[in-house]
Amino acid sequence: MSDTGVSPRFMRSESESSVSGAMPSPDISQLDLESLANDTRLCNSSMLSLVQAFSISHDDEEKLLKVHQHLGDMLKQIRFILRKYQFEQMTKKNIMDRAIIVQKFVMEMDYASAEYKSNARALKDELYLLVDRIATSLQTAFKSLLTGYETPKVEVTPEITIERSKVTSHYLKHLADFMEWRARLEIDYAQKLSRQAEKYRQILSTDPYLPLQSTFVTSLEKTHEFAESLTLCQRKIQSSCVENISQAKSTHDEKRKRLKAELKKSRDVYNETVQEMRNAEVKYRQAQEDHFKAQHKTREEEANLVGKSVPIAKVNKRQRQEEEALERLKLTERDYRQKIDLANKSQAEMAKQTTSTANTLQESICKIDEVIRSCGSNYFALQHSVLINFQSSLDSLRETALNYQPGRQLSEYVRDLHPHRTYPEEKPFQFNAPSIHKTTNYVSSSSEEDEAPHGSSAAAYFRQRSKVTKKSLFGMPMADAVRGQSEKNKVPFVVSRLIKELDSRALKTKGLYRVNGVKHRVEILCSSFTKDSTTADMSQSSEHDISSVLKKYFHDLPAPLISHSIYQSLLDISQKVSSLRKNLATQSTASGAVKTTSKKTAIQEEIESQYAQLSEKLKQLDGVNYNTLKLVIQHLKRVAKEDEHNMMGPKNLGTVFGPTLMRAPDDKGPMGCLIDVQDQSRLVEIMITQCDICFSS
Repeated sequence: MSDTGVSPRFMRSESESSVSGAMPSPDISQLDLESLANDTRLCNSSMLSLVQAFSISHDDEEKLLKVHQHLGDMLKQIRFILRKYQFEQMTKKNIMDRAIIVQKFVMEMDYASAEYKSNARALKDELYLLVDRIATSLQTAFKSLLTGYETPKVEVTPEITIERSKVTSHYLKHLADFMEWRARLEIDYAQKLSRQAEKYRQILSTDPYLPLQSTFVTSLEKTHEFAESLTLCQRKIQSSCVENISQAKSTHDEKRKRLKAELKKSRDVYNETVQEMRNAEVKYRQAQEDHFKAQHKTREEEANLVGKSVPIAKVNKRQRQEEEALERLKLTERDYRQKIDLANKSQAEMAKQTTSTANTLQESICKIDEVIRSCGSNYFALQHSVLINFQSSLDSLRETALNYQPGRQLSEYVRDLHPHRTYPEEKPFQFNAPSIHKTTNYVSSSSEEDEAPHGSSAAAYFRQRSKVTKKSLFGMPMADAVRGQSEKNKVPFVVSRLIKELDSRALKTKGLYRVNGVKHRVEILCSSFTKDSTTADMSQSSEHDISSVLKKYFHDLPAPLISHSIYQSLLDISQKVSSLRKNLATQSTASGAVKTTSKKTAIQEEIESQYAQLSEKLKQLDGVNYNTLKLVIQHLKRVAKEDEHNMMGPKNLGTVFGPTLMRAPDDKGPMGCLIDVQDQSRLVEIMITQCDICFSS
């Protein structure tokens, strides 16, 4: 970040390159893009102000006051954004963690110390990187909100969490093993590299009058430093990343085994109580049947007693048997009810244990994700810290080698060590015919030369090899993707093929382009499109899978479809149209029919003029880009016509495809990109609604 107020340059988010599972997304029609742009503009301004205040020289107390004031403004803006927008909890935590790191860095700085004054530039760069990380996280969060790449929310069962926990544990083991293996390999390599660098440095240092001698000696010194840095880096990876992952695995395994045992015990108890309840129910039904039989026989004997056909003693016996059966019935009923209560209680405890197991393991998996994210970030940062310094040294050495003048070292050698040496004049040789002629056969080396590979044949060979190598179209420049096609209406066939498929069956699909496809099906479909393949099987792909592939193609382009050369001009037109539309709406509510009608007509003509300017600007695109953009916008117009079914009108499509088809120049940074998102979305909306004008012949 420079002191001139230019926004920092940030890398594009990689989250756009992945596609999550299919899931309904938030209603983007409820998003206020103008408010979003204003919020990001204020946040970006506060970040710039903080870094600039940190860079400017002031009195110690004045500087402390200004920096702390701008820090407070930045934290206030970040908290406001996190409260206002529905980001994921993990995303919010990540942003706040990075903001706290910046806060700690600024608050603990002693601006009066000698360390600060001697390392002011390095400390400023460090603050810049810390703020840069916050901006990158905000960019990722907002783009997920706008383009629909969010983590699905699902309810999981204990079986799923236990199974995924076991898989995660194996993953952690293999990951830690890989990091440990690579660290040992890198350390061994660094030690050997250091020994060899020192050995050859001493050898090459003996004679300074050799081509690029000092350059190679310097490179060997840098190699020695690189080896030491590499060793230190791998030691840190072993002590931080590997140990943290191993500790997380151990804790996770212990928790998984304990919860699995508790769940099994709870289910065993439940099954036992249910079986006891079933047995009690059988006894109760048997007692009911016995009581019914005893009661029936008693009634028969009482009837016979009335007819004086049986003695009274037999009737009394039947009555006692009935009373005993009734007593057994009451006992079995009481036991049966108790067993039901125990079974219900056991069922509730098992349900509670089931829910607790699922939730606890899900939280544990999320903690593992956080550990992996933290260790992964640290791992790649450490690797990068080693390479970046060595890379800058290599660039400097490369420039030195390119600027070397052949013959210079020999000239300096002669000049410095043999300035006055001369050579005696030699007499020319003369032909003397020999007295005895001998024939000598000389073997020509032309056969060896003929067998050596020529440059042209080698080039042809590698060209032939390249033809049989499948090249994925994703991430390939558009000019390469259409190479070999006819000159007329060149469009990458992956785009035309996907649009043709979507037109045939997806125009009325609800949430088209907002709902994401299933990740593995999207990846399979992406891999089926190669430079040498003209067909792709989409029979197993849903409409959302296909639309996700189309968005991914434009996300992965090395240069945006709408090039940077006309980016700002198009945004100016978008802003102008927005202003004119507001004026037109104001005139519609104004009094004075004749005067108002005249002004409305003038404004409408100006809007039409802006549409014509937009059409001319689009024609400045390369032929492939123009043809592809025209095909995409015509397709989106057909999608928008079915908005009653798919809920994707021009405005919603503009919100999704604005950041997809356009990218702000790198010097604007991620916050600058978010500030432009309203104008980007409006521009795509204009192209959809005014397709015939924008792409007129």
